[in-house]
Amino acid sequence: LFLQSAHIRDEEVKQAVSAGQHRVESMALIHQKLYQRDNLAAVEMQDYFRNLANSLFDTFGMKDRARLKLDMEPLELDVDKAVPLGLIVNELITNSLKYAFPDGREGTIRVALKQEPGEGLVLEVEDDGVGAGDAAQGTAFGSQLVTLLSQQLGGHLVSGNQSPAGYNTRLVIGPKAG
Repeated sequence: LFLQSAHIRDEEVKQAVSAGQHRVESMALIHQKLYQRDNLAAVEMQDYFRNLANSLFDTFGMKDRARLKLDMEPLELDVDKAVPLGLIVNELITNSLKYAFPDGREGTIRVALKQEPGEGLVLEVEDDGVGAGDAAQGTAFGSQLVTLLSQQLGGHLVSGNQSPAGYNTRLVIGPKAG
């Protein structure tokens, strides 16, 4: 995909190919983590999310402007949950990097993944950027992908602007997901 994208002139097509690259890299990172461990069935999510975010920050040239706050303890999940969660986090961080910090603005993206008593597994991705206007909703495909992956996990997804600024997405997977 990288080699092919170098020859694309249409900016919209180039962005779509780039988004596909990020999704493939997200899954490749999981496989890399699995092969580096003795347990081939589980992924340590804190390290995975850190590496995924750093790769995206680098790709978007945001290492000097955006900070990552991982609000989570080490947590191992099976591959069936880790892959869709990784793709969801990839889409949400990508949207934050593209839309939350315009005109050189700096900010923080917070990623949290916790086992909450009575709720189940809770994923939150939020930024302290400008909030979401129409353009900041991301691509229709990216939004649909997040929704479909959330449904695949049996989760309940809620997204929206937060006060005083920024955007928050919360996914609950577990007993109170519905």
